[in-house]
Amino acid sequence: MSSTGLTGTALITGTDTFPLRNISITADVALDLDGSGNPFAAIDWNAVNFVFCGSIGTIKNYNNLIYLNSAVISSGTLTLDGTFNTVGIDGSLLSPAAGTTGIDILSTCTINRRFRIIYSAFVVEPGETGINVGALSTSFPNPESFILDTVNFSGGGTYLNGVTFEDNEALFVNCVGIQNTSSVAQYYMTGNGTDTVINSA
Repeated sequence: MSSTGLTGTALITGTDTFPLRNISITADVALDLDGSGNPFAAIDWNAVNFVFCGSIGTIKNYNNLIYLNSAVISSGTLTLDGTFNTVGIDGSLLSPAAGTTGIDILSTCTINRRFRIIYSAFVVEPGETGINVGALSTSFPNPESFILDTVNFSGGGTYLNGVTFEDNEALFVNCVGIQNTSSVAQYYMTGNGTDTVINSA
């Protein structure tokens, strides 16, 4: 699907559940989706490619956003806003356009359960950003709910902005190009006769 006449206006708009399969989209602005009218609205996409889009556009207020086996090729920012329960990306390639951000999670966005990218790759060249998080503790109210599992970052740009492996919200496992955060040990005491005071944790 290609748009040649729309400039600054989204090619695809919607306010409800939106399944999509096996399509490539090229547009100045691809999306303007807001599911706020339906608390169960969901996006389930498989093999949906965004190619040379000026901006992928905005998705906001969906119960779940699932993006599988897809690609973003030289396209501008996907903006997440409003409230989600789960945002999941699996088996996908994301390569933002020059000077842009791949995924921008606005400070007004809250993801109640998890933001999860697994078995995927980001190609982020200098001057580009892979994922930007506007307000970490507000956007991710639960510990370890920003999940990157087996994600490969390459290209030499800024892979993550607004979140690091040291943050309580982060769980990074088996990733390449960033520091992982998975727990590798536990410490406990049994049978000790005196209290152990931990001044700082």
